[in-house]
Amino acid sequence: MSLPIWTDLFASADLEPAPATIDQLDRFLDLLIDWNEKLNLTRIATRPEADLKHIADALTLLPHLPPATRDRGRQRNSPLTLADLGTGGGVPGIPLAIARPDLRVTLIDATRKKLDALDHIVATLGLTNVRTLHARIEAVEVKYDILTTRAVAELDKLLELTQGLFKNGTRLLALKGPKAAEELQAARPRLNRLRRTSRLHPVDRPELPGHCIIEVR
Repeated sequence: MSLPIWTDLFASADLEPAPATIDQLDRFLDLLIDWNEKLNLTRIATRPEADLKHIADALTLLPHLPPATRDRGRQRNSPLTLADLGTGGGVPGIPLAIARPDLRVTLIDATRKKLDALDHIVATLGLTNVRTLHARIEAVEVKYDILTTRAVAELDKLLELTQGLFKNGTRLLALKGPKAAEELQAARPRLNRLRRTSRLHPVDRPELPGHCIIEVR
């Protein structure tokens, strides 16, 4: 069963989820919690906590994703590609793939067992826009339109790891906590050297205290 915050976060991105979308998000959490009993995919193990810290957490990124269409409603020539780096339990990558089926999502992790579980979850959900990639972040040679991360590294280290994944127009969206502003300040020299712009987006939701998004382009 969805929470009101899920609907609010969809609305913040001018999206209205179909009942099937909500059902898939619910089913994803069921599968994730089941698999977490076999493998340590995530430290968040209870359903109420997962509703907020997996689904709602991921959906806060929706307003910061590029739209499916270009200006004046024209369709893009090719689908937007998103890489979820150090994906762990598939968050935020899988919820975003469900919420935005136009995205082509790659779940990247260095732990094969986690990806095996995610392959099963993706197949069970019937998600045709998601694939997995077993690799360390710094070893990936593909460039993406969108990069997402959660609990992977502090921003300065993250910028170092992801240098090879950027192309013209790429945006990095890092889910962060209360120390986001400190991380952004510490990363300022590297941001300047790489000629990247950055923004801090606080998420004003009492259900997610301290939650922030760092955007780098």
